[in-house]
Order: sequence, then C-alpha cells, then structure tokens
Amino acid sequence: MPARFVCLVLALLLAISPLSSVTPAAAQSEPAPTPVPLPPEDLQARVAELQPLLEELYTTIDPTRVDLEDLSFEIAFDAADIFTWMAENIAFRQYPGAQRGARGVLLTAAGNALDQSILATQLLGDAGYDVRIAQGRLSEKDASRLLEQMAAAPAASPRLERERVSAILTEIGALYGLEPEVVASELDAALNPAPLAESAAMSDTLASVTLIAGALAEAGIELGDEAALDALVEEARDYYWVEYRLGPTDRWQAAHPAFGAAAAPAPLRASATFADELPTGAPQWQRLRVAAFIEQKDGDTLVTHTIVPAQEYRAADLAGQSLTFQLVPNGISGFMQTADIDGMLDSTDLFLPALNGEVVEDGFAFDLQGDVLDMAQAKRTADGMVRLAKSVSGALEGAAGLLGDLGETETGTPAVPEDAKTLTAVWLEYTLIGQDGGEKTVRRYLLDRVGAANRAEAHADIDPELAFPAASRALLTHHTVVLLPGDYTRDYLAARLLQRMIDELALTPAMTALPEEDEPDRAIKAIRKLAPLDDVVLAAAFAAGAAAEGNIVYRAEPALVVVERGLLPGGPFLEGFARVDVISNARRAFTSTDDGLAPDPAAVLFAGVWETQVEGAPLLGLEQAHFNAARAVHAAVDAGQELLVVTPGDTSLLDDLALDAESRANLEADLARGYVVVVPKMEEAGEDLAWWRVDPRTGETLGIGRDGRGTEGTEYTITLQGIIESTILGTPKTIASIAICTGQGGSVGCCVAENAAYFAGGMLLGFGIIKTLGATVALLSTDLALNNALFLGGATGIIPSACT
Repeated sequence: MPARFVCLVLALLLAISPLSSVTPAAAQSEPAPTPVPLPPEDLQARVAELQPLLEELYTTIDPTRVDLEDLSFEIAFDAADIFTWMAENIAFRQYPGAQRGARGVLLTAAGNALDQSILATQLLGDAGYDVRIAQGRLSEKDASRLLEQMAAAPAASPRLERERVSAILTEIGALYGLEPEVVASELDAALNPAPLAESAAMSDTLASVTLIAGALAEAGIELGDEAALDALVEEARDYYWVEYRLGPTDRWQAAHPAFGAAAAPAPLRASATFADELPTGAPQWQRLRVAAFIEQKDGDTLVTHTIVPAQEYRAADLAGQSLTFQLVPNGISGFMQTADIDGMLDSTDLFLPALNGEVVEDGFAFDLQGDVLDMAQAKRTADGMVRLAKSVSGALEGAAGLLGDLGETETGTPAVPEDAKTLTAVWLEYTLIGQDGGEKTVRRYLLDRVGAANRAEAHADIDPELAFPAASRALLTHHTVVLLPGDYTRDYLAARLLQRMIDELALTPAMTALPEEDEPDRAIKAIRKLAPLDDVVLAAAFAAGAAAEGNIVYRAEPALVVVERGLLPGGPFLEGFARVDVISNARRAFTSTDDGLAPDPAAVLFAGVWETQVEGAPLLGLEQAHFNAARAVHAAVDAGQELLVVTPGDTSLLDDLALDAESRANLEADLARGYVVVVPKMEEAGEDLAWWRVDPRTGETLGIGRDGRGTEGTEYTITLQGIIESTILGTPKTIASIAICTGQGGSVGCCVAENAAYFAGGMLLGFGIIKTLGATVALLSTDLALNNALFLGGATGIIPSACT
C-alpha cells in the first residue's frame, strides 16, 4: 500500500503530537479530554459501524509488502518476475550469516546475499520450481561490486490513494460528529508535520553528540578502523546465490538476487548447497538464547538453580514477533476476585515461569525458600495435591515453623536466620549468537536481595529493605523481548497498527459481556491473541532519526530491547515501574564517495545517541517523570561535573569516581567488552548515575544507567481505587479488566502497573480516532520521511500493550 494514509489514520486514534515532542514532558501538544465510556449497547453499535471502515482502510495497504503469501500469489509464477520484483523492491545490505530470513527481508525491504537467497527460494518454491541455495566465494573484485549495491536504492512504494483514504476517514469522522473540513485539516496536518530538525529529540541528540565527540577528541580518541573496509570485502566474499529448475531433468540455473540489476559475478563453484531452504539448525542463522535462573541462600552459601533451560530462537523467526516472559503465581485465582496484590502473594506457594503466555514445560517452579520443582510436581502443587509451604509470607519459616524464633532488624523487618533457606535473586540471561558462534551474554535481575558487593565477596547477607512478602512483588514483572532485525517498512508498521485496532474492536462483544459472565474465557482467549506493539513503536522511533540523508545506516546484527512493566519490591504502597532496556543496538554506516563506500563511524555514533534519546517511546503514555541516560549525563554536566573518558587499557580513572559495587562492576564490564566510557565525575554517584559507552572502532554508542541497562524508565504509585476505576466500563462495581488481564497466564505486575485501563476507558472508540488514523496513514506516504512516525507521542498510552 502506498505509505501515506495509514499513518494519518493512526494519528487520529492516538491523539498524539508529532515526533517533535518525543520527550515525556511534551508527549502531547495538548491534554486529551477525559473519555466518557459508552454504554454497552451504544458501544456495540459503534463497533458495528467502525469495524468495516477500518477493514476497508486496511485494504489500501499493498498486501505484497507485508505478507509473503500475498507476495507469492502476486508474482511467484515466473522466475524472471520474481527476480525483477526483488531488484526493484529489496535493497542489498552486507552483514554476516542469516539474520532476517524470507519474512524479515520483506518487512525490512533489505537483506544480504544469504537472506535474499532465502526469500528467493521461498518464492521460487511457491511457483513450483526445484530450488537450492549455493554457497561459494567471490573474487575481491566481485565482492567490491556487491558492496556497491548498497548505494543503489530500490524503487519507492506506490503513492498513497489519498482520495480513497480521505473518503474512508470522512466516514469515520462522521461517526464522531466531525465535519469533513475537520478531517481534511487533520489529514493535512499529519501529512505536513514539523521538520524533524526542529524537534526536541533531534536537538537533544545533537547536543549529546557534540558532548561525546568533544570528550573523545580531548582524550585523543579518533573513531574508526583503517582495516574496516578490507574486512568488509572479505566478509562479502562468503557469498550465497540461488539455483533453480522446473523439473529433475532440467539443468540448474543460477540467479544472483543480491546483485540486483547489476551484472552477475563471474561463474562460481559451490562449496556447499542447501536443498529447498537453509536448515533450521544451520550455523549461519543468527540466534537469541533466553534462560532464567534463581539464587538460593542455603545457610551461608549461595546456590544457583535453573528455572528456564536455554531456549534458542532464530533471529529471523522473531521478525515482527515479540517474546514475553513472566512468573505466574499459583495464588492468582484469588486475585481475580479481590484485586488484592499482597493478599494474592500471601496465598501463593509457587511461581511458574511462562514464555509467550505458556508455562515452560521443561522448566521449574520455585517458592520463596528458593526450592525448585519440575513442572509435573508444580502442577500437582498448584492443584492442591501437594503443599510445600503454608504461604508466601510464611516461606521463610519453613516446615519447622521458625516464625517465633525470628529476630528483628533495625528496620523492623524479619531477619533471616543463618541456617534458613530463602530466595535471594531471580534473573534472566539473554545471549546473542552470531553466525560464527560468537556469543554476547547479559544478565538482568528481576530481584536481587544480596547485591553485587556481597555476591562478589561470596557473602549471603540479605538487604533488610527487601524482606518478604513485599519484596516478592518484583517477581510479577512482565518482560516483552523485542529483537529488531532491521528497520521495518512503513507499510508494515501501518499494517500492524491498523490490525491491532481491528482486533481490539473484535474484542468488544466479549468485553461488554464480562460483568455477567462467571468465567471470562472468551475475552481472555481473544486478548491473548493481541500482538504486542512495543516492537512497532520502538522500530519506528529508532528508524525515525537514525540516518542522515545520504548515509547508508543499517543493522548488521539484530537490536535487542526488553520492555519491563511491573511492581517495585518493598514499601508500604504499591509502586509500579516501566522500563525500556536497550541491550544491543549495533549498526553499520557508510557514506558513498567518488572512490566508493567509506565507513562512517560518526554516523553510527549519531544513530546510537538518537536511539538513546527516543528509547522511551513505549512509555510516553505515562505522565510521570522519566529517567533517561542521555538526560542524566547532560544534567551532571550542566551541574558542573567533569566528563571523564575511560579506555579499556586504563581503568585507574574509575578510582576517581564515587561508585558503588554495582555501578563499578557494570562500568568495568563495558570496558572489558572494548568500549570507551564517557562518564561524569560525580561526587556522589547515586541512582542518577549514567554514562555513554562508545566502540571506538565502529562508533556504536549507547547511554547506560548505573544498573548496566541501556535504559529509560519511570516509577509511579498505584492505588486499588485507581485500579478499579480504570476498568473498561469505568465503574467500581467490576474488576473485569484486571481479571481478564491476569487470567490464564497473565502477569499481575504488568496488568496492575498499567492500571488495566483497557481501551483507555473508551478512548479507542472516542475522541482520538481521527488523529490516530491520520498518523497511521502518514506512514504510507512515499514522499514523507519516517521522521514523522506520528504515533510516537504516546501511542501505547491509548493502544494497550501486550500485557493489557
């Protein structure tokens, strides 16, 4: 579909401002009116009118740009048509291995020789050809010619069917009493937004780039690697192409989709061939591994237990998909009647790990003593057949009933006896695996009651501020794991957003029936089918300003981002948090010169700073103050703090910093990975400590918080009354939205942290629809830069995230 109008549709629904106000303080140009939920009968009528119009709007998207089956049906009858379409629509990007697969190449409109060959074999196979992928080695001359293809831009998508889309929007606007002139004005505003250069996000990015570049220059550090281009040519020589034939008696014909319209390379001898497709287990696939662990204090010893064995995913299979992880408390059924978080935790015996809403069958459940059970035992326990402990709050007492013997700490929380068992930590490990087998692993804690300093010294002392049961709230955190293979096309972003609206509308009958239904199974099943939107919002935000005009900037390995929503441990009140953790954001950048392509590490640095500035896009629906690493560094500099540049070979400067054990360990970890660190010399480094890490060879840059996360986050207080009043029907007589959110594997932490404001109290069917649809349609404009992904100013504040 021509990319212009779907963005407009979304702009209207989201009631959001352009990207020029990506900063949280200005996420919306004007406050949205408080929505008044429609009565059930009026809601049903509105849905009946709106749904066919949204479905018609969806048909203005070219299906061949978002769906492989539609593409195959359209072109997969003649080999020449397939290769012509690929040459016109798919850009070449050099990176090692298989990262995107057939679907990822379509959704990003780009790929290397192997990924393009994977797409071609699927299209040729659908057309009835025998196919195979061949691997060989290019000459240096042909490898250089292949790299030159990165400078050739594929043809733009068709222009927006403006008249047709305008007519649809006018009908939608009429449902809300909007005059055609108002709709036309909103459409015009969406298609003619303020320039990105005038945005606060861009201004902040340029300021940070200047700050970092100045600090590096003063330290005598010059970005770049003289051998980078030679290494790239050598990488490109490891080459893949397609061979096909109509029948077993025909000769194989070679095709080279990566070369596009350029001349094919000199004849090659295949060193290996792969029939039909690259095998799932082939080492060429870039992969993500996820595993989860707990730590148990047993006397004065810390013992680690696996609760989720390593789960590996091909990066290509996660194109357009997200993973979710959560711990499901077996006391959740009581919560559905009471909405009492601590009461639910008090009646919980076990926590069961779940991926994508399903309990991990080969995983292990655990209790607050740190004991683990396999799933067969855990399910019997959950069914009441086995009871390991009296309650979560009593877990520290154990079977011997130690409650009467527990002492008191100075803060009044129960002390843990030296010989008692207790859960001390829960964490996830994420590992990115390259095609060469190289691994990059990071650890992220849900709960850590011991701390980095004690653990480094092998001490098992418990932080008295993290006593159970209040500390167990942290176990309710919901994780959305996003692996971005590249920059998604605007067609795909628009399709995802529109499809989400359509799917939400389809939920209305089940939602309105909830108060009368004893078991909300129908609504639960429908909600669980909703695709998370975090990846869409992040992809649009990252791509919006990552590349300057004339630069070629892309991902040579997937970006890994985790969005966490949950409850903070401890404290007398429920406090929620939401956090975006950018774990990996490597890019490559090149500038086209008279002598060919030249690596551009400064452009990579710029892209990393931009991504740090806008990484909080999924949080913009929250009005609370946000922590952002880039802003924290600037605040320190504005307060007169000196910037230190620490290199991997000289960590002595760390002694000049006021660092606790955790922040020092995380700084040292970045230095050990080869990064240069630019950090303020703060006299008292507290929670607001942050730094920039920069790879001096490539320019890869990311803002990091003291906990080692590439993070933006916010915290806010939650009240039970707020939970009840923000249900979909806007009335305290039902907690239906909490129930459906948490049912069948839902995460209490994520549901409550967002107040379970499903449909934002009716906003989806109310005031903001024209702005949201306008933003969506603007995505489909061929002559409108992605810098105006208009839904960024708080899309997820109105369109619910995965957990709600």
